[in-house]
Amino acid sequence: MSNISLTASMRSNLQSLQNTQKLFDSVQDRLATGNKVNSALDNPDSFFTAAALNNRASDLNNLMDSMGQAVQTLKAADQGIQTLTKLVEQAKSLTSTALDASIVKTEVAGSLKIDSYDNAVNKIASIDGVNDEDKFIIRSGDATKVESNFNQLFSTETALTTFVTGASTNDEMKLDVYVSDTKYTVDVSNQASYSEATVGDLVDEINNTTGLKDLVTASVVDGKLEITAKDPNDFVVVTDTKTNYADGDSITAQTDSTLAEKMGLDSSNIEIQVSAETSEDLANKITSLASEAGLDITAAIVDGKLHITDNLGSDLSIVDKYNYNEAGAGNLSADVGYDGSAATFGITGADKTGSNLRASYAEQFDGLRTQMNMIVKDTGYKGVNLLNGDDLTVIFNESRTSKLEIAGVTYDALGLGITATENEWKTNADIEAQLSQVETALTNLRAQASTFGNNLAVVQTREDFTQGMIDTLTAGADKLTLADMNEEAANMLALQTRQQLGTNSLSLASQSAQGVLRLF
Repeated sequence: MSNISLTASMRSNLQSLQNTQKLFDSVQDRLATGNKVNSALDNPDSFFTAAALNNRASDLNNLMDSMGQAVQTLKAADQGIQTLTKLVEQAKSLTSTALDASIVKTEVAGSLKIDSYDNAVNKIASIDGVNDEDKFIIRSGDATKVESNFNQLFSTETALTTFVTGASTNDEMKLDVYVSDTKYTVDVSNQASYSEATVGDLVDEINNTTGLKDLVTASVVDGKLEITAKDPNDFVVVTDTKTNYADGDSITAQTDSTLAEKMGLDSSNIEIQVSAETSEDLANKITSLASEAGLDITAAIVDGKLHITDNLGSDLSIVDKYNYNEAGAGNLSADVGYDGSAATFGITGADKTGSNLRASYAEQFDGLRTQMNMIVKDTGYKGVNLLNGDDLTVIFNESRTSKLEIAGVTYDALGLGITATENEWKTNADIEAQLSQVETALTNLRAQASTFGNNLAVVQTREDFTQGMIDTLTAGADKLTLADMNEEAANMLALQTRQQLGTNSLSLASQSAQGVLRLF
């Protein structure tokens, strides 16, 4: 091109066409991208300002995702609270219904009159010729089953020294199991030495003791030792093996066993020693000892007969306790065994005439507690469970300086303050204490629902605000960079016209040069 000479008019027209083409290309680029500023070369100020606005909008948009997930987490917690509230309201209804439920008392009436005698012991002595050291046991509870109530759960591997410490002989590791009118002594030393004996050894011994193994089954259930009669018509009473030896007895190493007591196998028992009191005194003693043991059992002489009543409707089991007569002091073979103190009054056996309709409500209440715990476990969302102690932090701006910290709560049954039922709701006090727990739980649930609702409203409001900010930032960036498509379209038409005119002008300018050809 540098060696070719163009006329001034042709060169001017050519440059005009080249400039038009550049503008044409620029307009085409704007139409294609929709932006009038596509790079820093177009407009540095607008380009970098728009980039900053778009970057912030992008950061906020990323936060919108976490806000949306926070909303879902709060909604999950709110759903959990609503469900918990319904369950607690059901529990409240159960407690109210249980207060109106009736209890049919269990009453065992002696079949033999004692009103013709000055005192109870004389009645026994006149029939059986024994001393005034006779004893019998009264047990309240499910007649067919005895369950330990040790203050800790244990397994078959738990050492019996957990319950009885400081013992020196295997003879101390014994207990008596009464099945109806028959007593069986269980000696764990048949299974293992005292220092090595475990709960499992005791279970095995009960299940292998001759005679007893055909009547009961022993096992560890939920950390407690249970001894259950195989025949539902039998009743079971467990007590410690205790012996009364006369002063000077040569077997001084033996002491009273406390295994049943320490394991809580005799927790619902009271032991009555028949001494030289009147029959009314004996009845008063039974009532007093039962009260001391926390049992609602009363006794009275009605029409000359001994009546024993469980006021809470539990089964009553009454057995005679084997006793050594002091007459054979120092010589066990001469001791006389006696099982007749309770039988003398005609009251041995078990009575199941009572009932506690409240027990079924208590069982349903505990079932609702279990459901509450399950609801709480299932309320988590993406690993965050606001009802199980987890906290949630929601970030609202890109610098993390604006945020909302949401404190979680522990709202399983215990967290709500709702404990397991006690005593099968046999007393109004038991139910009213539970009712108070339920009402407090309802108050807390409603307050927490309000708190979570307020948090949810805050997050949703910030979510709306953030979306508005994103729109504002994006619109601001667009104002700096977006092209006016109408204007650019008009520019395109104008440039096309200019290009055509330029082409025609260049053609005219070249015609003067073409005239030289005619000279040849």
